[in-house]
Amino acid sequence: MFTLKNIPADQFSEILSELHACGEARKFASGKDLRQALRECPDVEWIEWFIDKAGGRFGMPTREAFHAAVKPAWEACDAAVESAREAYHAATKPAWEACDAATKSAREAYHAAVESARDACDAATKSAWEAYDAAVEALFVVED
Repeated sequence: MFTLKNIPADQFSEILSELHACGEARKFASGKDLRQALRECPDVEWIEWFIDKAGGRFGMPTREAFHAAVKPAWEACDAAVESAREAYHAATKPAWEACDAATKSAREAYHAAVESARDACDAATKSAWEAYDAAVEALFVVED
């Protein structure tokens, strides 16, 4: 945990301008002191940006200290997300398997119909080309 020296809203606004914070961040922080801005910040990347730019000033931790402090929470979050994903996949797996089983015969029938239509098309095309070739040959008589 870090004990921050609170910075009043007007000074915090000046600091953000001096550090060249983006307009969106300065607009968000307008009228907020440092503690309020940190509590209400909509984007953790803004906090990390401020920590980097502050470089240990203004009572802010260094990037390394911040990451060391949030690492357990980050790891717990990752574990919870992974656990939720595994539970989701386990819960939906039977439904996907049932769907696959139910649609398997329809897919097989579709592929069989496509193959049959392709074979019929190939046969018709072949006989049409053969007839065309015969007609072209009949137009020309070659004498010896």
